[in-house]
Amino acid sequence: MSLVHTLLFFIRSDHYEDDLIQAKQCLKSLAKSTYKKVVIYNQGILSNSEVKRLAEQYGLTSFILGDGTNIGIVVGRQKCFEFIWDELPDTQYISEIHVDMIFTDCWENKLIDYLEANDEPMISCGIVDSCGSCPSLDEQTQELPESSDEWTPFLSSLRQNIITPGFTHPCIHVAKVLQAVGGYDLDFFKGNQCFEDDGLLIAYYLYYGIRADWYPKINYNSVVYHAIAMQRLGQGDYMQNYLGLIQEYGVKGLRYLSRLHANPYQKEFFEKQFNYLSGSFNN
Repeated sequence: MSLVHTLLFFIRSDHYEDDLIQAKQCLKSLAKSTYKKVVIYNQGILSNSEVKRLAEQYGLTSFILGDGTNIGIVVGRQKCFEFIWDELPDTQYISEIHVDMIFTDCWENKLIDYLEANDEPMISCGIVDSCGSCPSLDEQTQELPESSDEWTPFLSSLRQNIITPGFTHPCIHVAKVLQAVGGYDLDFFKGNQCFEDDGLLIAYYLYYGIRADWYPKINYNSVVYHAIAMQRLGQGDYMQNYLGLIQEYGVKGLRYLSRLHANPYQKEFFEKQFNYLSGSFNN
């Protein structure tokens, strides 16, 4: 079995100390993973050699891409995917992780077990956020740990044998299916961030066929801390990728997304957009 992690290493100059502490915490906890290879796209402040030393300090085998320039989520993540497809072609699974995450021992194993047992393109991990809640379960948890030693038992205590509809990061993709659908389509998603995941969900839906009635799922047999820190808020034009989504998949793509998403806000958003645009065309 083989899995390679992909991580966008984004450090802001005006939040340098906080972002670096967060990134170190992420990498240190990632070392608890079963699989320790990580492709990192360096998007800010540190040099590539500094990022590599930092990752290897925690026992991770790293491949550093980029040059410290913030090229956004879409391009950075796609470059990671393409590196794996070209340079690590035997990789069976690819994860998407972020620097505002804390992992626990062997967090990927239950997710891979699920993909091994089910013909699906991807699976998301359960998360607890900075408010101490598990969003997809709408459950309030206990207070977050204050010390690093407490994170593993805390996250382990949140595990449940529950699989719910929904999508979040971290997620794990089946590498050959991700490659078959092309990952993030840079011809249409030209903005730094936002809606690129939606394009990938539609691609998976169409790959498996409407007849298969595939939808994304979250597996709470594994739980990771994801602060959802909104590091990149204000870093780019959100609407650019929304227009790209419509250009690639049309108004019908919005209808697909209103069915695929379990989150009420996302479901309502895409349903309203579909109704508005389809009504405009009909008139």
